[in-house]
Amino acid sequence: MIAEPAARAREIAAHHDERLGLAASALGSAPRTAYDVSLALFPSRLPPAQRRFALAESLAHLERLVLEERAERVDEQERTAYVASSGTQPRVSKSQNARPAKSP
Repeated sequence: MIAEPAARAREIAAHHDERLGLAASALGSAPRTAYDVSLALFPSRLPPAQRRFALAESLAHLERLVLEERAERVDEQERTAYVASSGTQPRVSKSQNARPAKSP
């Protein structure tokens, strides 16, 4: 049982914001795949199953950065990569406040 659920929710949100920031920091002008970013976020050697989880988490962060216009998806030949956004203003400043736009 969680004694203070609101406090725990804030801790989790802060953790995700930190990880999102690390994912953003892993990007530059050179395209990087989600796997490349997963190696930056999770540099230790991981068993294959855990590396897949690390890859999935990295991909989720990258797609969130695209949603917030802090990163851009680059499709190159047979792979998808990401670069830091060329824009200076993110659409949303905190990840926990980001919501996908509603369709008209």
